[in-house]
Amino acid sequence: MKKSADETKTNLLMLTGLLTENALLESMCRSKTLTIMVVVMCCFFAGLGYFLFSL
Repeated sequence: MKKSADETKTNLLMLTGLLTENALLESMCRSKTLTIMVVVMCCFFAGLGYFLFSL
């Protein structure tokens, strides 16, 4: 049986472990609020990392 392109893409993403990252990026393209939240949390995480390494 032939698989559709979506099934093949999903199976490859599941195999590589990138399914959740791909879903996050797709959701971020649709939602400005989610994009802002992710950017802010990345800044906080980077700031925490800088603070801990500068001690």
